[in-house]
Order: sequence, then C-alpha cells, then structure tokens
Amino acid sequence: MSTSRSEIEMASLIDVDSTGIPKFYRWLSERYPLLNMKITATEAAPDIDNLYLDMNGIIHNCTHANQREVKLTEDEMVLKVFGYLEKLVQVVKPKKLLFMAIDGVAPRAKMNQQRSRRFKAAEERLKVIEDMKKKGEEVPADPFDSNCITPGTGFMDRLGNHLRFFIHRKKAEDPLWQTPAIVFSGHDIPGEGEHKVMEYIRLEKKLPGYAANQRHCLYGLDADLIMLSLVTHEPHFCLLREVVSYTGGGRGQPSREALENPCAENFILFQIGLLREYWELEFSSLKTNFPVDIERIVDDFVLICMLIGNDFLPSLPTLDIAEGALNRLIDLYKELLPQLGGYLTHGGQLDCDRLEKLLGKLGELEQEVLQERAQDAAFMERKRAKRVGRGGEEVMTGYVPPAARAVAAAAAAAAASKPQPKVLLRRPTSHQVAAGPSGPGFGVLSVDAQEEDDLQGATAVVRPLDPAGGGSSTTLVSDAPAVDSEIAPASSTTLASNSGGEIMAGGVTESLAAEVDASAPPAPAPVATMMSKEARDLILAGEGGLELWKDRYYHEKLELPKGDLDAKRRVMQSYLEGLHWVLEYYYRGVASWNWYYPYHYAPMASDMVNLRELTIRFTYGKPFLPFEQLLGVLPAASAKLLPEPYQWLMTSDLSPIKEFYPLKFDVDMEGKRADWEGIVKVPFVDEVKLLKAAASIPETCLTEQERRRNKLGDILVFTSDAGSANTEYCKSTLPSFFCDVGTMPRSQLAKRPPPPPLTAGELGFQPVLVPGTTLGENNPAGVPTLKTLKVNCSMKSVGVNVLGMPSKKDSLILSLKDVRALLGGKVPPVSHIAPMLIGQRCFVNWPYLQEARIVSVSDMEGTVYLTGSSENQTKKWQSQEAAKWSGEGAQIAADALTKKGIDVGKVDLRVGVRVCRGFVRNMDGTIQRQYDPVSLEVPLQAITRQRPSTQRHSSDAGSAPDEDQPTQVELKEGLRVVFLGKQHYGCTATILPDLGEGMSKHGKVLKSGNRMFRVAVDDPGSAGEAAARISKRVAKESEPKYIHSGEAAKRVGASPRTLGRITGNVWVQDGEDRYDVGLAVKHGGKGMCVPGYCIPGEEMPGSTGQGGWFYSTAMISILQEYKSKHRWVWTGLDKDQGDNGSGGSTLRLASLLPDKSQEERRAAITELQKWTKGLPLARRPLVKSNVKLMTEDGIKLLQISMPAQSTHRMDLPSATNKAPATIEYENVPPALLLPPYTPSASSIKLSIQGGEFDLGDRVTSLGTGIPGFGLHGTVIGVFQDAVEVMFDNDFPGGTDLGGRVKGACGGFVPRDLLLNCSKPVQLLIAKCQVPVAVLSSTSKLKATQQRPSSSVTQPSLGTAASTPPGLVKAKSAASAAVASGTQPSSSTMSLPPQPSSLLLKLALKEAGRLREASFKGRANKAIEISQPHSNAADLSSLPLEHAAAAAAAAAAAPLPPPPGSHIMSLLKKQTAAPLPSSPGSHTMSLLKKQTAAPLPTSPGSHIMSLLAKKAETPA
Repeated sequence: MSTSRSEIEMASLIDVDSTGIPKFYRWLSERYPLLNMKITATEAAPDIDNLYLDMNGIIHNCTHANQREVKLTEDEMVLKVFGYLEKLVQVVKPKKLLFMAIDGVAPRAKMNQQRSRRFKAAEERLKVIEDMKKKGEEVPADPFDSNCITPGTGFMDRLGNHLRFFIHRKKAEDPLWQTPAIVFSGHDIPGEGEHKVMEYIRLEKKLPGYAANQRHCLYGLDADLIMLSLVTHEPHFCLLREVVSYTGGGRGQPSREALENPCAENFILFQIGLLREYWELEFSSLKTNFPVDIERIVDDFVLICMLIGNDFLPSLPTLDIAEGALNRLIDLYKELLPQLGGYLTHGGQLDCDRLEKLLGKLGELEQEVLQERAQDAAFMERKRAKRVGRGGEEVMTGYVPPAARAVAAAAAAAAASKPQPKVLLRRPTSHQVAAGPSGPGFGVLSVDAQEEDDLQGATAVVRPLDPAGGGSSTTLVSDAPAVDSEIAPASSTTLASNSGGEIMAGGVTESLAAEVDASAPPAPAPVATMMSKEARDLILAGEGGLELWKDRYYHEKLELPKGDLDAKRRVMQSYLEGLHWVLEYYYRGVASWNWYYPYHYAPMASDMVNLRELTIRFTYGKPFLPFEQLLGVLPAASAKLLPEPYQWLMTSDLSPIKEFYPLKFDVDMEGKRADWEGIVKVPFVDEVKLLKAAASIPETCLTEQERRRNKLGDILVFTSDAGSANTEYCKSTLPSFFCDVGTMPRSQLAKRPPPPPLTAGELGFQPVLVPGTTLGENNPAGVPTLKTLKVNCSMKSVGVNVLGMPSKKDSLILSLKDVRALLGGKVPPVSHIAPMLIGQRCFVNWPYLQEARIVSVSDMEGTVYLTGSSENQTKKWQSQEAAKWSGEGAQIAADALTKKGIDVGKVDLRVGVRVCRGFVRNMDGTIQRQYDPVSLEVPLQAITRQRPSTQRHSSDAGSAPDEDQPTQVELKEGLRVVFLGKQHYGCTATILPDLGEGMSKHGKVLKSGNRMFRVAVDDPGSAGEAAARISKRVAKESEPKYIHSGEAAKRVGASPRTLGRITGNVWVQDGEDRYDVGLAVKHGGKGMCVPGYCIPGEEMPGSTGQGGWFYSTAMISILQEYKSKHRWVWTGLDKDQGDNGSGGSTLRLASLLPDKSQEERRAAITELQKWTKGLPLARRPLVKSNVKLMTEDGIKLLQISMPAQSTHRMDLPSATNKAPATIEYENVPPALLLPPYTPSASSIKLSIQGGEFDLGDRVTSLGTGIPGFGLHGTVIGVFQDAVEVMFDNDFPGGTDLGGRVKGACGGFVPRDLLLNCSKPVQLLIAKCQVPVAVLSSTSKLKATQQRPSSSVTQPSLGTAASTPPGLVKAKSAASAAVASGTQPSSSTMSLPPQPSSLLLKLALKEAGRLREASFKGRANKAIEISQPHSNAADLSSLPLEHAAAAAAAAAAAPLPPPPGSHIMSLLKKQTAAPLPSSPGSHTMSLLKKQTAAPLPTSPGSHIMSLLAKKAETPA
C-alpha cells in the first residue's frame, strides 16, 4: 500500500541550487568528531552577535523541499518561509545583526552549473507529468516549477515584497527582531547569497572601528559555507545547520519532520573555531624551517579542497572523497610543506611553483589510483551481475534517462515470464525507515551499511511492471547520497498532485512507479560506474597503460583532437585560471563576471606542469540582467517563467539561440557513484549571441512590473526606531493573514546601492586575526574550545559514529590523561576524594561545558553519594555490583571514543552529576538553579572544575550577562505579558504607562525594584469559560472505551492469536510481489501503537497489571468490517500456524485463495488494499504507547463546538480582528506578570511553566517564536517533552498536525513554553499586593465581581486573606466603599443573584440544562446568564458519535432566548414572596424584561411542573 522511502526518491535529482564539495561535511564530521554542537530547547544556542541567512535553502525547503508532490498555494509557501525565519531567529537570537541574502544574478562561472541542474530538473518534471497522463491521473493545470527560484522570475519578485513587509512587521512587534539591525539583500542585487555575506564581512573588517571577538553564525547546508567561513579568519564562527542522517535512506537530508517543525533540537552548530583548534593539534608536530601559522594552513586547506571540485571547477580525475582523496591530499601536504619553504597561498594569491610540486606528487599516484578504481569497478560489475534477479530483474546504479529506461524496460519485459514484483508496506514507522526493510523478499535494495558506505550511493532497480495498462514500464528506484550541501535530493520535480498516493507518516508515499513508453528510440543506458570496461582494459594493460588511458580521456571526455598538445595546454590554462578566479572570488570578490571554465572535465594532475609560464588575466565585465540570466540558465520547459516576449527565444525553431535549449542531452555517469553526480552535457552558452538576442526584445513590449523585475535594486537596512514615521513596505502583502504594520513601524529604513568592487591591489581577507582577538580559554562567552583540558592527538580508525553510521576512515582522536597519570600513578580511595567533590560545581560535556553539580563519587570499591538531607552516605559494592560498575565504566569509555572521538583512558573514578538546565523562579519569589532529576556518570578526568575565564569584547562592555547570574526580562510599558492574578489567570495583558512609583502600606514611596504595575488584561468573557468547559467535556467524552483482547476476539469472532496477527503486520506473497495486509496498529517489540485503536495493558488507566493488548470499540468495528468484507484473510490466518512475526513465515496468496484465478487473486488483494488505505487509522502513525492523543472524532467535535474567541491578534487583518474587552488592573506586583520566555542557560523559567498536561487542558503559549506569545489553545496530544496544541485561531507557522486538525492552528510545543490554565498554581503575595480592577477604556463596568476567565472553574490564586476577587474602583463613590470594605448600594453596584432557596436552585439548574442544549445547538454562541459558574452548565450527554453531526446540523438554527428570562418570570409568578431587591435586583429587572416566548416542551416541561409545585412550598 505504500513503498519505502527509497522509492519516493525514484525521481531523485540534485537540488537546483545546492552547492559545494560533495560529501565534504560528512568527511569533516567524521575526521574531527566534536565539530557538531547540539542545540536543545532548554539550553538554546550560545550568544551570537551576527546571524547571516543564505535564504535560498530556506526558500527551497519551504516551497517544495525536494518533494515530488507540492500541495501548497503560493501564500502557504510564503507563510512557511516566514515561519522558518522566525524559528531560526528564535533559535539563534542575534544581538547585533541579521543579514538576509537571496541569490541574485550569479557570475558566469556559476551559471554553467545552474544551467545543468535546471535542465536536469526540467527533464524529470516533464517525465513525471507524462507518467501521470499515462496512468490516467489528474495533472495540475499549472504545476509548481522549482526553477522559479531563480532571480528575475515573478515568484521571486513577489517573495521579495513579502519579505520586506515581513521584516517591518517583525521590527514592530517582535523584541527578538527589534534588537539587531537587519540587512536585506534581495534577488535584485547581483551575486550569490553567501558571497553577499562575505562581501559584507570583508567590508566591515576594513573599517577602523571593527570590534574583535565578534561571534558570527551563518545558516545553510552548502558545503561552500564551510570554506567561506574559514577564509574570513574570524575564529568565533559557526554554521547553523539542520540535523541530517545518513542511515535508512536519510542520505544526508534533514528529515521531513525537521523541516515541518524546525525546533531547536533539529539544528546543530558546526563550530569553525574547533576545526581550527583541531588543525593546531594535527599540525603541531610538523618540523619546518619557518613558523607554523594556523592562519596560513587554513588558507592552504581551502585551496586543497578546490582540487576536489566545487561549483566552478570539476574535480581532478583521480580525486574522489569516497576513495580517500582528501586524506591523501592532507598527508601529501604534511609531507611536502617542510620542503616547499612556505605556504601555497597568501590572502588569495596562489604560488604556482609550490602548487606544481603538490600536483606533481598527485600525478605520481595517478596510475595506482586508476588501477585500484579499475579493480573496484570490475568487482562491482561482477557483484551487479550476481544481482540479476528472477523474472528479468536487473539492478544497476545511477541515473537513467527516460530513453534508457525505455530500453531497459523493454528488455526486462521481454524476459519476464510471470507477474511482476511489488513490495508494498502499509505503515512503516520512523524506526522501520531508519532500520531499513527486513524479512524475506522485502529488500530489493538491501544494501548493508558497510557496502552502502563503499558505494557512496545506492542502486537503482529496473524491472518490468504490470503491463495491464498497456505498454512496458519500469520502476526506477534511486537512493542517492548527499550532494555538495550534504542533501541527497528526493526530487526537485514537484507537482501539485499526489502521483500515485498520499504522503503518510514516517516519510513514505504510495506507489510512485514511473512508466516509460517502450517505443522510445533506443539509446545506450548510462550506468553509474567508476570506470568503463574499455578504460579498465587500458589502465590494466601494463606499461604504457596510463598514457593510453589519458589519451582516451582527453579525446572522449574533453573532445580534444588526438595528439593536439596545444589544445591540451589550453585546458591547463583554463583550469589554472579557474583556481585563481575561485581564490579571488573567496577572498576579494568577483574577479570577472564573464569568465567561466569552458570544459566539463578537468585535466590530469600529472599534466599540470610549467604553470609559471601561463599568464592569468581577467576582464571584470558586468553581471547579466535578470532576464538575460534566465535565458542563460533555464531550459525551454521553464520558458513560462520569463515574460511572454522572451519565451519564443527558447521555444521557437526560428530563434537565433535555439541551440542553447536542447530537448535531449547526455549525462555521463563514468567515474560516478550516484545519479546526481552525473555530468550533464548541455552546451555552453555563447554570451555575445545570447545578449544580442535578449537586446532584440524592446522594453516597450514589457509591462511596468516586468521592466522593474529586470532592473537592479538596493540593499535595505532596517534599524529600530520607536519614533519612525516610515511607511514604505508597511502595507500588508498578505491581507488575508496580516494587517498593515500601521503608522508606527518602530523601524527606520535606509537604502544603499551595492558596494563597488575592491580596487586593483586592494587587499581582501588576510591570514591574520583582528587585533585584540582572544582564543582558547579566553574565548567569548559560549564559544567552545579544546583548550580547557590538556589532550594529545593521534590519527586512527576507531569507527567513529557521529552521523548514524560508523566511519571506516581515520579520525583525529583526542586522548585525556586518566586519573592515575594525573595523580602520579596512584588512585586515592573514594572515601578520601568524595568530601572534596560532592556538592561542588563542575562542567561536563567537554568541550561545550554544561554546568553540573556533583552528587556522587564512585570507584571499584563502592560509592559515596549525597542524600536528600544533604549528608554523604557510603555504600560498599558487593562482588556483582563491582563487576557491573566495571562494565559500565568500560561502556562509558567506549561511547566516548566512538561517539565523540575522545579516548578517556582507564576509568578508575567516576562522578555522578546532575546537569544544570537554567534558572527557575519558585512560587515564593526565590530564584535557583534547576538540575536534571537523573544523574549522569562521567569519568573524573573528563570534567573541569572551573569555567574558562571568558572575556567580554568591547561591544559587550557593560551589557554582557554574567553566566552565573540569571537574565531577567525588563517589565516596561507596552510589553505583552501573561497575567497570573486570581481572576483572568493565563490571560494576556499589556503593561500600561506608569502613573507613579506607588506607595507602600505605610505610605512610603516604593523603590523602582519594588514597583507595582498597571496592566490592561484581555477579557475573554463568556467565550473563555465556555472554551474551558467544552474542552474538558469533549476530552472526557471522547476517551476511547477499551476491551481486553480476549473479549475483543469473542466480539469479532476470531481466535486471540488471529486477532493479534491481523492488528500487526501480515505479509502475503504473490509470486515476487509482497503485500502487508495487516492493520499495523501495534508493534509490541518497540512498545508502539496507534492511540485510539489499541493500547498495551500496562498503559491502561486503572490497570491492575493485566497484560496483553486492549482494543477500542472503534477498532473492533473496523475488525468486524474487515472480516465481513475480506473473510479469506481471516480464514487463512486461522489455518496458518506460523507466527508471521519479525522474520516469521509469509502467507501465500495462492493458498489463501486456492479456488481463484490469478486475475481474481490480484483483484482481491487490490480491493483489500484499497479498503485498508481508506481507513482513518491508515493515516495515523505508530507512536510510543505512553503518548496520549485525542481521537479524531474528539478533535472534530472540539473544533466545531468551541465558541468564537475574542482574543486580539496583532497579526490578523483588522476587518476580522476586533480588539477584545479589557479589564484594567492597578497595584499589580511583578510576580503576577509572566513575560515572554526565551529558553537559554541564563533565562529564568517560572516554576509553573510546563508541568503535567492532560487532554483537554487549556493552555497559553509563552514563547516568542512559533506559536506566538499569548495564543490560547487546547491540548490534544501529550508527549514526553512536548505537547500537541490546537490553538483557538490559525496562526502564521501553524500546521494541521499531519491532518489531525483543520486549518493551520496546530502546534507541537515544548512543555516549558506553555502555561497550563486548567491547573492554576497558587501564588503567595502579600495582602497589600492584591491587584485592584478599575474601569477600562474598552469595557463597561458591569459588577464588582469581574467576569470569570477561562480558568474560573479552577481553584483561585492568591492568599486567603487577600481582598475579595474583582473589586471594582468605579471612579465614583464606589471607590470609597471598596477601599473601606463596605457594601456598595444596589443603585451603584450590582452582584449576581445568589441561590437562596430550593426554588431558585432548581431554576438555576434548569437554566443550566437549557444552556447545555443551546451549546449543542449553537456551540459557537456562548449564552450569558447572570450567575456564578455552575457545574450543571455543560455540554449535553449526547453520544459522541452523534455529537459532531448534530452540532454541525444545528449550527444554522436560531439561538434560543436566554433561559433565565422564562424561568425568572415564572418564578416571580409562582412565589408569594417578592424577589430580593439586593443584591440581585438589577439582574432580576434585566431578566424580567427578557422575551416571554414559550418554554420548550422538552427537556424543561417536567422540571417546570416540579417548579410550580415547589413554588407552593415556602422557601
């Protein structure tokens, strides 16, 4: 029913703007294992001054993310971009600068690569459309073309406008965006995004006031970013990257979940500073006759990596990272450096003589490398031959163009003699995706981890499919590894349609089999191979084989005439020009806009001789205009992205540049391991010819908007300015989602032209540090260093596993001195050392240094630990405990070695520590550190007792926070906070202007630190209390009713064993096809299930230890339907005695349906799969069994029943966003105001944040990102560290939680970023600090008791001695009455009626019952009645399965008249005693005036007759 993730990637293509050196990030991470710093929501990132965003990666991820299907509208794509930007800023929190750079027109050297990628992407997109047509699937009228993410297109123009407005909006509303200056360089500024960043840093460093020790962070997955951050020679630099995986088909991609929910845990910081320190250690042993300078080594490393290939130059033919080329190059560099007399480069200037010596050494290794490659290729070919499967199945690696697929399909179809194989898995879990398929017959691409690492790319399976639809077809399964940005693209071919099925949990999709017309003209199939047979024969021919191989290479690859030495020399000239151009580009900026390398291949290293004789000159030129670049990089299939007058130049046979747009082109796979590595041999563009053709289109043919798109723009600089009157870009570009910024945007806008290039001879980045830069233990706060512990290093292969797969290559291992070495060979007993350590502060997780507290010390003899009474206790180990302690120590040492590349030596002493998670403010106002409840065992030699002496740099003077002191948010006018008062608990509020410092109870002026505040609290009114009631009622009513498996089996009419199998995975084999016909709602081995359908016995509420599984009534109904419609499956399972468990036997379809023909069996299994696919549970993922999720029916009922909320949203258009009523409070202490919370090591978390959550709890968001601060919602899912919340309104960045909620109102929120309003906690405050409510400017004074908020049904906050809740100061005589504690008169104040008799109680109960009916009939209209909240006023007891339908059907029904009017009028007639004039006279008079429409005959008629009888009895 669904295929594996590998099959999703069948259309796998390189992302059109991925750049850099293939596999480079993985190589660095495995060679230097400590470079990747994890970020958590509780600790956040270290302090960052400048954050630079390479925007194109964000745009690709938020528009299509290399998915084959794109179901988003353009507005939804823009909202995703906004949401991703908010998350990135929330994670990093830049203090000085936020630089946002979108790729503009690129230099000609980059355009060639862009052109190749876009041609390949367009070809695959057309192929997918053709496949869809053949299968009769609906093709979108205007499918999304990812090539639109190119400068000059209408999409990029609109996106630029959206982003300009977005920046203004964030500057006006978000404190995180108000702190830094924001620089926006859009697509209308020439240059690649990352090089715009480098240009900015380069120019800033040339300014005289540039501050040392600035902390830089650059976001993006491109490997080039690593190179660029190195050339800045800024040591405190890091890269923000999504977490990627190289296992289970991950191939270096961020997971789909990470892109959909970009929380802190989904990112790492790649630390450039640690890389530099690793190199200091690695090169420290070099013996040279000149000083070893790490800055010069950094520059030489950048040059060495260029030989591997990049965006501008192909790699040298014998260099491949997968073959250990970088290791070999570094070893050669170490060997040669002492002999060279100096370094290879200086500030971007190349020393050709020294380079030639390095290339000469490489040339000497060419024959050895090529012979090994030939032998490996021959081995793989033999291995591939063994994989020729049954029925003509053939396995081949690499990219296969459409024509070649047709040939392969035809050959396979001719060989096929039986039904074609399929592998269909209904619901793989994330664990299954990660672990890969298992079981007999499953894994057609079963490549083990070691073999996968060898291949650096997986295989493609070409085999015939069912020809029932006519013609032959093939399935191409591509499992490509990471590209330059370490992302293995799933596909850049994106359509607004699901081609073959829908995306399901775990990142899988339905069948994506691609059909190919067998009548396509035959063509040789380019198969990925490291060397063809012809080339292998040459290189293995013996003496002279290398020259023969080189002759073939130059003639066939570079298309040079045989024996033409001049032509070969021109190749050398161009390649050397390329090295100079790239160095200049990195260090000084663009050397020439029109230079490019005019070949698809590089020369041999051994031919790079006499380099000094070659003359290098560049002509600066100028960048293309946007439409000119579009003509230069887009294929004809994307012609619609240009204005209509230009399109004929790409599509017409009469076009003067028609040859630039071939419909067919070759992809050379020789020397490649994966399809994305193939060389796309599209012709190079003739610049003169193209520009002449573009100039033939007069501007008069273009619209004004099109003319603007073709012009260069300005760099925009946004700075905070509270008094700014700027209005440009303040008008909403998405009026359906956001209102205009308004008259006070709080930001100033400046426009600057692009900076001019450096003048001739002017220096760019230089290999020196800025004066005043501090390193090592004196690093700025938060910047890690290896120098806090003394280490030795050695290069060895230990199977370091930092990316999910053990490395087979060498890693630089750091060795710590063990305790024996540190203490002179003797280890003191634990009883001696423990008193000096226990209770002390230390720092663990070296080199990132998390603060911790030591709570125990242990050795082989025993342990000393800290008890709750703060006393040390000693325990001696028994023999078994001592053996266990020793085994744990060995495991700790092994984990440190394989996961971190740290050799801790022998573990003689261990300390137990509890890691500090920040600061928490207790209910009594005290602030203390918060530690993990579970201790962590660490070798004594792996901790440090003191924090490094971090230095503040000049820009931090007087403002840098002390890491030992918490950072408090300043409460100031205009700040939005959450109110924690007795009334309106959890409601948002705004701090109002101060009217004075306030007075103490003794009449003294309060000091500023003890000041009280005035706040305007948003009053949700009746909607708030209705939401609280409804959410809890729905959560309770929607709880599934579970039945033990034994009873469930009886109801279904099956054996418990068959029931257990059918609810798991049941494999059915039909020839070579394999199907899962189980419902897969549980996985006992992994403790996973689909909540709402089954649950293990130990997780059942009130369970008495009964084991087995429990099934819900909904599950039983599905099982009964399954058995009724497809009884043959159940019959077969009853007969089969195999357990069909993991690795168990597989049922045969023929034995299940012995009396059916092959066609009838196929029809039966197809019908079964169609039925199971349509079940609601098919869309639900397997999760841990302790996860609590609200049922789908419950969520639906909750959404249609919740009353309309009146909470004001600043980001919503005013037409649909009315400002709520507010209650103004005075005398509010700071303890009752909860400001926005941003997790960090120094942030203060209130102890009431987070905590325990239940389904149906009402919550308020406290974070500053997504969801926004102060949003209210209902808990619909509870996980270990986070909560699923359905918020009351859609919000930017919201999701549908995988289809669980309707609209973009869902959020997956860490617990600490929520306040549970359904479980209020009492705050202890003095009587004189009780807030006093006063008349607000937006709500009329109604009563001395304020209307309850959504939490009014819960225990009140405050002390027992506090002032009565909701006292109102009415700016009149009532003020004195309130102050003196006297009761105001009824003419001035009114209190709600109090139930003073049985008659009135019965009346109020009936009012509550009628209110229940009104909520069911019109749940979104809360009925206000003048009474305190009563538990009787709740939803009706209508069965849940009918409630949603009833509520929807009655939604249009008129709202019944307020029940109190009828009841009170009847009460007045029935009783002889007059109604009390106080305190309810005002309310009674209002009720008396209400309509006298007849009461409904049901359900109130019986109650009313009782009321009449009761009225005769005196109260």
